[in-house]
Amino acid sequence: MSVELSPGVRRRIIELAAERLGGLPAERVPASLRSIARFAPPRRARLGATPIAAVLDTDEAFRGEVAEMVREAFPEVVTALEGGTPLPVADPADVAALAYLLRTPNWEQQVAQAGRLEQVERDAQASEATRRASERTQRREKASQAAAGEQLEALRRRVEELQADLDRERGRAREAVDLARRTEAELATERQQRATDRATAERDAAASKAAQRRLTEQVEELGEALTRARRDSRSARDVVDERRWLLLDTLARTVKGLRDELAIPPPSGRPADRVEAGSGGAPATSSAVGDDPRDVDLLLTLPNAHLIVDGYNVTKTGYPDLALSDQRARLVAALSALAARTGAEVTCVFDGAEVVAGVPTTGQRGVRVLFSAGDEIADELIRRLVRAEPVGRPLVVCSADREVIDGVRRAGARTITPTALLARLNRG
Repeated sequence: MSVELSPGVRRRIIELAAERLGGLPAERVPASLRSIARFAPPRRARLGATPIAAVLDTDEAFRGEVAEMVREAFPEVVTALEGGTPLPVADPADVAALAYLLRTPNWEQQVAQAGRLEQVERDAQASEATRRASERTQRREKASQAAAGEQLEALRRRVEELQADLDRERGRAREAVDLARRTEAELATERQQRATDRATAERDAAASKAAQRRLTEQVEELGEALTRARRDSRSARDVVDERRWLLLDTLARTVKGLRDELAIPPPSGRPADRVEAGSGGAPATSSAVGDDPRDVDLLLTLPNAHLIVDGYNVTKTGYPDLALSDQRARLVAALSALAARTGAEVTCVFDGAEVVAGVPTTGQRGVRVLFSAGDEIADELIRRLVRAEPVGRPLVVCSADREVIDGVRRAGARTITPTALLARLNRG
């Protein structure tokens, strides 16, 4: 600004300009202030103080916008300034800021007067601060003198205490000399007693070595007895193993005899084949056999295990970004490989309502693919598949749906999460 402004007047002018800046249309905002126009008024005044001051000093149109706002906000003060009449009671910094923006008569004198008043106030504050600092210094000096006196008195008392301690120590020293003389006489007696004790200890050590040899011989005898006991224990376990083998062999022969006697032919299908699904799926079976005892395979390698998978529950957990057809193809291919490795029966169920008509849905080798009917969800089809199985058959259901999990568990099925199954499929 061309006129030197005091800090208070300058701050007030920038605050008024920052407030007006937010109310201007975009096309009337000076180019150098557009980057801060979107800020709140306090932030505009804080961050844009320099550019706002520069624009007010050079851009009469923008200063006029701010002056127009001032006329509406402070009509009484503006009237007094323009009329040259005595001003109402107001902050000199505010009056000077309004005079600068309105360019009222004698506005330079108003600004200079506000600067002088502000300087007087700062000088008064500095003087008051100096006076208070001087008072604090005097108080500290008095406190230091008092503390020095107290410290001197404490030192005098300490000297007296040390003199008393010295007298006591001298008495203790005399007592220590007498004690040392008595101790020398006692040490002579102690040396003689130690010589006697040493001779006794040597006799006791010889007796201890003899006792140790006897104990070593007893330990060796006990070790031989323990070896004989272990040998006898192994013989007893061999007898138990022989009896267990005969019992298991008898049971196996009995089962074989019952199978031969009943002559039940292998089934042509499985219970899941008889569960009615929607029109979208066609079952496919395989007799491929494999074995992997880790993780999910622990359940799938149970005899005649049947894995039932909530298809979209798994695919939307593992690869939700793929199209539904690609999700189905990827999951069924992975399940086919799992069925080949474990030998388990695998059924994959999808919601039929999400299948576009005409999409091929035939399952890969070893995987039965079923779609729920249009008026049914996959969860209900899974429950019907579980109910169709005989009691006692190992059933494993993969789903994250709490109602499905609770329902199939009550029916005797075990459950695994989609995350666990995906980890097993990704392992290959």
